[in-house]
Amino acid sequence: MSGQYEGLVASLSFSGEAKLSIGEAGLVADSLFEQLVIPYEAIERFALEDYQVGIFRSARRGAMEEINVSRLGNACQWFYDELRAAYNSRVLEAFLVTDAAEFETRGGYSIEEAQPQKQRASGGDKVNSAASGREGPLAELKVFPSCFCLLPPGKDGRRIPFAFINGLKEEDFALAVTLSTGEAYHFRKLGYDLAPFKKTIEDHIRALREKNAKFVAALCESLGDSLGLSESTRGGQLMPEGMAVPMERLNAQLPVLAAAVEKKIANSKMSDTYGSLKELCRREDIAVGIKELPPEKVEELKAALIEKLSAEQESQGAGGGEADTEITLTPEQEDALRWRIWAVAPSKDGRHAVAEFAFPDEDTATYIFRVAGEWQEFLPLFNRGMEATDFGREILSMPEEELAKEQHALYQMALDRTPALQNLRQQFRGRVIHRSAESWKKGVRQYLASNSSNAAGENDRSGTEKDRAAPRQAFCTQCGARLETSMKFCGQCGTQV
Repeated sequence: MSGQYEGLVASLSFSGEAKLSIGEAGLVADSLFEQLVIPYEAIERFALEDYQVGIFRSARRGAMEEINVSRLGNACQWFYDELRAAYNSRVLEAFLVTDAAEFETRGGYSIEEAQPQKQRASGGDKVNSAASGREGPLAELKVFPSCFCLLPPGKDGRRIPFAFINGLKEEDFALAVTLSTGEAYHFRKLGYDLAPFKKTIEDHIRALREKNAKFVAALCESLGDSLGLSESTRGGQLMPEGMAVPMERLNAQLPVLAAAVEKKIANSKMSDTYGSLKELCRREDIAVGIKELPPEKVEELKAALIEKLSAEQESQGAGGGEADTEITLTPEQEDALRWRIWAVAPSKDGRHAVAEFAFPDEDTATYIFRVAGEWQEFLPLFNRGMEATDFGREILSMPEEELAKEQHALYQMALDRTPALQNLRQQFRGRVIHRSAESWKKGVRQYLASNSSNAAGENDRSGTEKDRAAPRQAFCTQCGARLETSMKFCGQCGTQV
């Protein structure tokens, strides 16, 4: 496929014969005097019907613009397939998926998750659209080492990590998948691919269980502790890699693992603030997560630390200090560079959460969140959101006007397709800067004692001291289309909001 086509484009903003270029970031329609750029992040959905491709994209002020591409001749199917492939490739980039797919198929789907619009359906159900009324297209399903992805031609795309799956059931020639976060997915019309699709997911869940057991064993062994096979297996279930889990539960069910985690904290950048976190928050609910850095990253950090210590030694020598000696890192110093550690705890009144990130490759960071419901609901939400971004936290605090810029298109695509991340961003309150131990404690206390969204530390993403949480995403009750706050009628089906 060349990515270059010619056809007739019809829309409110552009009309006429045009050359069509399918690129990595969007579709471009180019005529002699006009050009229409359709970035993939703006596309709500698209479909092939009656030898033309209909594209619905978000326009200004919450309106929906329909763009029809026709007169493609025999290339119509090729154009649609290549557009869909490029669109899905961009979605996978937003999902931070870089591995090759291990299994691929297509099927119908339905989604249930904690959103104002509880359920949306496509691919096998009737599309709730006044313009179509036909069955929607099947979605692509691709399995990767850490997740599988639902990739329809629209914003219903989802990345489903194996780490959160707690239910997998085949019923009525369909596959039901449930997550510990409350999400539920149903896949059907898989044909002969149903059995291998299910088996591939099962194999990855089992492999992840073994990986978590090895992670826990390595965690304990790195500082002189050791676990037996049954303890490692149980530890992997209690504390999966990359998940913040309640320390009280670890202490009750596997004290040796809890002690190892405490040692890791004491040997990290969080050694000074962890005790204060227990003092400021509900210590019985504090949760800790650990994730091992890749070996190449650890070696890079070791080299940087040795270079830093060597420079300090040379500086002391120039001032009349001791002669230069070869720098050798202690086992504790090396171990501290191996693990990302973080802790999250609710305030004593349960209204806020404090998250402390102590990563060897970053400055220590403290984030404050508003807890909208119960702490038991917030912690899975926090884990899901952090896993989705691989602990990239800029997306939580970025101002809306900054997020809307083209250079952050991947952030926007990830948010559109990860409800947990949307909710976590809505509940973000601000940051507290680590200038000194006392100023840090004072900043955290001010946040926890105040209802304002910018009590201390840095400004929240609104840039003001007024509590302006991001607006909750709304959906049309008739067709399930996304709604903006300024809309009076649904841009897709015309239903009054």
